[in-house]
Amino acid sequence: MEGLTALIQDAERRRLLAGIRVARGAPSLTHMFFADDSYIYCKANGDSADQINLMLQTYERASGQKINKAKSSVFFSSNTDHEVKEAVCNMLDFQEATEQTTYLGLPNVIGRNKTAAFGYLKSRMQNRIEGWDKKYLSKGGKELIIKTVSQALPTYAMSVFLIPKQVCTELESLMCNFWWRSSTKKMRGLHWMSWDRMCTKKSEGGLGFRKMQDFNLALLGKQAWRLVTRQDSMVSKVYKARYYPTGSFLTAKLGPNPSYVWRSILEAQELVRKGIARRVGNGSTVDITKDPWLPCVEDPYIHTEHEALKGSMVSSLMEMDQDRWNEELLKDIFVQRDISLILSIPINRNDNDSWFWRFDKLGHYTVRSVYDNVRVSVAHNQASSNSGFWNKIWNLKIPLKVKHFVWRAVRDCLPTKDRLICRKQKTCNTEGVVRKVRNTDDIVTSALQVLNNWENAQDKSFDNTIGFVTQSDGDVHWKQPQIGTVKVNTDAALFEHSNCFSFAMVARGHEGTMPEAASSCRPGSLHPELAEIIGIRESLSWIKNKNWSSTVVESDCLGAIQAIRCSSINLSYLGRVVDECRKLLDDLESRNVSLKICKTVREHGSSLFSEILKFNS
Repeated sequence: MEGLTALIQDAERRRLLAGIRVARGAPSLTHMFFADDSYIYCKANGDSADQINLMLQTYERASGQKINKAKSSVFFSSNTDHEVKEAVCNMLDFQEATEQTTYLGLPNVIGRNKTAAFGYLKSRMQNRIEGWDKKYLSKGGKELIIKTVSQALPTYAMSVFLIPKQVCTELESLMCNFWWRSSTKKMRGLHWMSWDRMCTKKSEGGLGFRKMQDFNLALLGKQAWRLVTRQDSMVSKVYKARYYPTGSFLTAKLGPNPSYVWRSILEAQELVRKGIARRVGNGSTVDITKDPWLPCVEDPYIHTEHEALKGSMVSSLMEMDQDRWNEELLKDIFVQRDISLILSIPINRNDNDSWFWRFDKLGHYTVRSVYDNVRVSVAHNQASSNSGFWNKIWNLKIPLKVKHFVWRAVRDCLPTKDRLICRKQKTCNTEGVVRKVRNTDDIVTSALQVLNNWENAQDKSFDNTIGFVTQSDGDVHWKQPQIGTVKVNTDAALFEHSNCFSFAMVARGHEGTMPEAASSCRPGSLHPELAEIIGIRESLSWIKNKNWSSTVVESDCLGAIQAIRCSSINLSYLGRVVDECRKLLDDLESRNVSLKICKTVREHGSSLFSEILKFNS
């Protein structure tokens, strides 16, 4: 394939073959290869067809592989004459592509009837379900099959196209019928709960099935996220030249004669707008008034209205050649809310401005987190008196089918006599009918008692695979370090009334004395975890200037330690400080510096700040 690529590129250089440009300023595309599937773009004329034949023949002789012409086809633009189509197809000995033609398993042409174009998704799911109906499956088995197979079938197509509402409804209907169907496959089964309610989270009383339209939107949002964050990619360059040459995806419009793929991705534009934000580095590319750059989940835009800010970049708010904000300038122009948020942003002028996702802890766009935000749960409007109850059920170490029986009993989804009468079903006095002897509240109360007793009997042995926690972590009280080792405890505190935060560090030896301590107070209203990790960073920087050969840095913030230990890239503001901590640890590698989690950094009831005051006095 590399040889074929070289042949195509050589033909383009010699102007024997011309690629296509979707718009002025767009890159020229001559070919796209994926595994053994290939696209070659050229003009619809005889000279181009001859050149392609020559290249394919050269490729066949060199590789020993022969082109399967029966599986090959030609796709023409809509303004191509019929005579030209016939001539090119005859010269290449290929068939013309139709609406049934697929590439990489997806429709090659999407006509006006979108429901018919994606009808194959329903047929594929129907065939799978018919195969499963021949087997006896418990509710637990059906749940696993629906989540791992049925819901995964349309995922590939949903990542590219906006699936019509009718198709999504039909897919959900197939899964819902399969779920409620009895062991006799001819029986449709009674639907004791709607699919929409079963799509709520398990922790909220549902079963965690997917609402197809919402999931489709979350998948398309990932393509939109890539158009924003990977602007150097080929697909980003093509779409920008075609649909938003002077703007960005976030401000793009549908435009004239749009493709169905563009229509689909644009449906997720508003979703992406709500969650995307800029992480300020040097601030040279972040617009103060137009970009979402403040560290606020609810509203990342500034509220200050001032003529001097229009068209200005965030870099103008920083001190010249220093990693700090110009506080005097901020106080002169911005409202107090904006000042607090701006001062809470850690600055690193050596870092470029970037994008991150506000609803994910690591700042990455994940379909799961976005789907959870898009999905409006039925349980949100209900009382939360049973909070934690559902988690207790699903976390029990018992067979899944037993958990489902408990769930159905509490959700009133068992075929009791009362429920059958409500559904106008015939009942009889046989042992096959389950009688309802308690109301739902009684069942919940009794079940909670049983669950609590069961939970107390569960094995709670230490598991070092959870949360990057090691055997040495988790001391309840301060312990003396080994001889020759210095232990540095660090902690942070927030002072909302004065819009500032403080961090402190105390160094102790094996004898328990406090040879050194330090603290600092800085402006800004930070998230507690960010304040804690800044304290860890300053502690590591402090240690770097000491002569200690072995040091343990101890913090009571589990999230901060986990973030540093985790190898995942963190795109948020927290991630910038995490990267600085990792770099400091690399620099201190020869000095034997380690991080540890301690449940409390207090000793004898006094905080680190109190101990520093005593030390200084």
